[in-house]
Amino acid sequence: IGGAALSAERCTRSTPGRDGKGGSGSTQAVKNSTLVIKNLPFNMKEERLLNILNAFENHKPENVAFHHDGTGTFKGMVFAKYRSIQDAAFVYDHISNIDVGGRAIRVEFKRKPDVTDDEHQRLQQQLKHFMEDTNMTDLAFPYDLTSAQRKTIHTIAEKLGLSHRSYGDENRYVIVSKKADSASGMQIRSQHQRQAAPI
Repeated sequence: IGGAALSAERCTRSTPGRDGKGGSGSTQAVKNSTLVIKNLPFNMKEERLLNILNAFENHKPENVAFHHDGTGTFKGMVFAKYRSIQDAAFVYDHISNIDVGGRAIRVEFKRKPDVTDDEHQRLQQQLKHFMEDTNMTDLAFPYDLTSAQRKTIHTIAEKLGLSHRSYGDENRYVIVSKKADSASGMQIRSQHQRQAAPI
């Protein structure tokens, strides 16, 4: 696969559509840098799958998480996080529907969770209270929000006429401001953790 030998695992390409999902179909998927690999044999050893994923020399995963139930039993599903969407897409196209231990594995891009109606309402109320608080000029949200939650904050802030901007690379966070220039200062960004708004 990808010019590398898989010495620890015997894998063959199954006929597209064998598992009812069709071929790779990566162009129709919402791509991100995490793959969900399903339908793996329950008795599969972790090192066997790691040998498969690490066989792509220039597209190795940064992290692989094996899903176990409460008793520690492997449930045949793995989350593989890659450095980039391009790396994830490459591996997606090369391992979708291959036969591993007699089972055609299924590969999907991890779905990003949507914001629920309750979460949307809570964020909207939080921003409205911020607008009404005359003692606050800036509101910083924490690092652990999902991309969908950050997008919702930007959308609501825009509708309310507030300034809003995301900062950071991997650990991104949002600062919402009442004035266009108040969120640009280094002081606000450096104090972000102390001002972080609970969700």
